[in-house]
Amino acid sequence: MLNEQIDEREADLEEREAEDEEREAEDEGLSEEYKAAVIDELQAKFQLATADNIGVITREMIGPSPNSGLLTDESLQRLALGSDQMLRDARRNGCKRSAFSVLENNLALCVREALPGCNVVNHPTRAKAMGKPKFAGFGFAIKRRRPARP
Repeated sequence: MLNEQIDEREADLEEREAEDEEREAEDEGLSEEYKAAVIDELQAKFQLATADNIGVITREMIGPSPNSGLLTDESLQRLALGSDQMLRDARRNGCKRSAFSVLENNLALCVREALPGCNVVNHPTRAKAMGKPKFAGFGFAIKRRRPARP
């Protein structure tokens, strides 16, 4: 039984190392084309908050399931550099931030470029910030644009 557990853990470790190597090989950074598409979506959906309160956090932009976040799945896929696994990890409740740090950092980069002057707060652990309940990750002082009324 103990040998089976050891073998299982070794197989898990090998699989994770292979995934990490694959990510590093793909990790050329966010292309200008992808960045421009995400920035366009951010500018269309969000504006700077009038107060310096955190209006949106990373987890709200990602959402807990496909098509449930504030950003489209296409944009999230671009931010994750095409990694389905990273996007699934980001949506998994209780997942460590290191599993989707590329997506999270690319999102913060795009928000800073799309909305210059936006206050971006990074909490390495759960903490309160500027009117938002406890959260871990990036918080952005932006708010959703209201759709134009017909």
